[in-house]
Amino acid sequence: GAAHRSNLWKAWGEFMLSLLRYWSQLETRTKQTIDLLRYAAEEQCDFGGGASSNEPNNVVPSRAERKLREKRKKALSTVDDILKRGGGGNSADQILYEPLAILLEERATMRHLWKKREKDHVFRRMNDEDK
Repeated sequence: GAAHRSNLWKAWGEFMLSLLRYWSQLETRTKQTIDLLRYAAEEQCDFGGGASSNEPNNVVPSRAERKLREKRKKALSTVDDILKRGGGGNSADQILYEPLAILLEERATMRHLWKKREKDHVFRRMNDEDK
């Protein structure tokens, strides 16, 4: 009941808030990592075109386009550095993409199980303050 909840919250409240902060940081870092890999792949594949390929009649690219190009170049340089440090002849798939994919799959599984828990009939019968 409510008394049980208030006793538990006194003991666990700080830990739960800390966990939520860490989770938020993890989500932010995951997005940064995915963006880095995306920008590096775009640069590697010349997604945005070269310096002269998409500027007809010597049109100067906008500031946003120049910033995006620089982000892509920096991301590719960072990924190249990571791959060099990885050494051992491992490919980018083995060093970067597969481990990230495994972690994302594990996170998706945990989210799926959490949603399944919330749909449990026992969970739905609980008071909101006790969930």
